[in-house]
Amino acid sequence: ENVHKIRVPKYLGRIPHKVESQLSSLTADQWKNWVLVYSMPVLRSVLPPEHLQCWSLFVEACSLLLKPILTINDVTKGDMKIIQFCKHYELLYGKSKCTPNMHLHLHLKQCLLDYGPVQSFWCFPFERFNGVFESFQKNWICPELQIMNKFVNYQESVDKLSLSTSCFEWLNDIKGVTSSCQGSIQQTCINPTLLQLCSNYMTCPIDQIDATNLGVYNATSKICEKLFQLHEVEWIKNVYMVLYPNSKITNVLMAHDAFNEISICGERWLSIKARGNHSHSIIAYWPESVEGSSVLTDQCQYRAGEIQYFFHHTVGIIKPGQPEILVTHVFAYVHWYDKHPYHDTQLYPLKVYTNIKKNDGPSVFIPVSRIMNQCAELNTSMKFDFGMDNVLVLCPINRSIHV
Repeated sequence: ENVHKIRVPKYLGRIPHKVESQLSSLTADQWKNWVLVYSMPVLRSVLPPEHLQCWSLFVEACSLLLKPILTINDVTKGDMKIIQFCKHYELLYGKSKCTPNMHLHLHLKQCLLDYGPVQSFWCFPFERFNGVFESFQKNWICPELQIMNKFVNYQESVDKLSLSTSCFEWLNDIKGVTSSCQGSIQQTCINPTLLQLCSNYMTCPIDQIDATNLGVYNATSKICEKLFQLHEVEWIKNVYMVLYPNSKITNVLMAHDAFNEISICGERWLSIKARGNHSHSIIAYWPESVEGSSVLTDQCQYRAGEIQYFFHHTVGIIKPGQPEILVTHVFAYVHWYDKHPYHDTQLYPLKVYTNIKKNDGPSVFIPVSRIMNQCAELNTSMKFDFGMDNVLVLCPINRSIHV
C-alpha cells in the first residue's frame, strides 16, 4: 500500500505495487530504486527496529557508493557502512545466512578506487540489452539464430537513423570525464563546470554562486511571461543584494519568463505545475527569511520545499568601476516545509516534515544551482511519543547527472 502512495520524480520510474510477490521479476534498475528510494519509507512500519537499522546501513552504503561523482571520502565511508551492515546482519540472522555476495561487497572499495564511479563499469547496459533480446518475437526452433538475425536487422535500422545534432547540444557544456589512469578515482579529471554544479555551488558562500549558466540549465517546457507582485520584486531584489554584495542592483523588473520543467545536465526537474502525479520536493542549502521582513538571514541550512515553478529573470548589475551589465539568472520559486519536532529521529535517509508550507519572504527565490537533491515523498501517519501525527516523509535521491 505504501509503495503505491510514494511519489517519485518523473525520471525515476515506478516499481510493482506488490513487491513481495514480484521480487523475481524486478529488473536491476528496479532493484536499485527499491533499495535507495522505496525500501526505507515502506519497511519502517514493517520491520522491527533492529532489523530496520541493519537495512538502513546497507541503504546508506549503496547511496554513497552509487554516486555518479565520487570522492575518496564517499568510498571510505561507504565501505565502512558495508562492513557494519555485514557484522550487524551476522548478529541478527547467523553465519549460515551470510552469502558470498556479502563477502564480495568488501572488495567494492578497491574496485571504485581502481576504476572510478560504478556507472563506468556496472552491468546495467548488459542487463538492459538482455531485456531487448527477450522482447524479440521468436519460436523455439533455433532461437539463437532468430535472435541474431533480428539483432542484425535492428542494428542496420538504427544505423540508418540520422539524429539532429541539437539532441546533443547540452553535451557541449560538459566535456565529460577524462582520465590519465583508466578511470582511477585518484586521477579522474572532471570538467570544472560539472564539479561546481555537483558540489561547490550547493554549499559554498552565497556570494560565490553562479546562477547565470543558461547553457547548463535548460527549460524543457513552454515558457510564458509572468509578473511579480510588488512585494515579490522587493524580495528578489534582496536576493540579488546577497548574491552581489559589492555591486549595485538596478532594473529589477516585474516581468520574468516562467516554465514548469528544467533539465540540468540531462536530469529533469519538475514543478507542481507540470503534468502527472510526481514528486516536486527538493532539498537545498539556503537561508530562511527574517520573520516579518524582506531580508534573508545570515545562516544557510538544509531545507526541504516544494517547487512551484522555474523562471528566468534579468537584472542590471553595476560592479565597482564598471558599466552596468544585464545578467539573466535561473531561479526556482519554492514553498518551504516546516521541520517536524521529530525531524532528525528517523533512520537514514528519511527526514520528517509537517505538511505546513511557508511562502513568505525572499527565501522563496532560490538559484537552481543551490538545489541539492530531488526527493521521494510519502504523506502518512506516524506514531510518536505524544501519539499519532500526519507527516510528510522525504527520502533524498542521489543526483543522476549524465557525463
